[in-house]
Amino acid sequence: MKFPVTINKFENIVSNEFVFYNASKITINDLSIKLKSAMANDQGITKHDIGLAERAVYKVYFKNGSSKYVDLKTEYKDERVFKATDIKKVDIELKF
Repeated sequence: MKFPVTINKFENIVSNEFVFYNASKITINDLSIKLKSAMANDQGITKHDIGLAERAVYKVYFKNGSSKYVDLKTEYKDERVFKATDIKKVDIELKF
């Protein structure tokens, strides 16, 4: 799946192409894992760094107009599923 991802309003600094094994049924946790992996691989921002951040959140925008804020420091128990193709874009905000 391909969708734009920004960190602190900077575009194209994180990979924007993600592979989900079951793209028709992903959760917020699945998306968070992919984003953390991309940040570690592309920018060297590790899970440890995220844990030390003052603020580490992202907002996922869906094609139906809805959006959701997610804290990268916590693991969500929200098991609602959605299609990866429903994602319009993701904005990540990190503050150290």
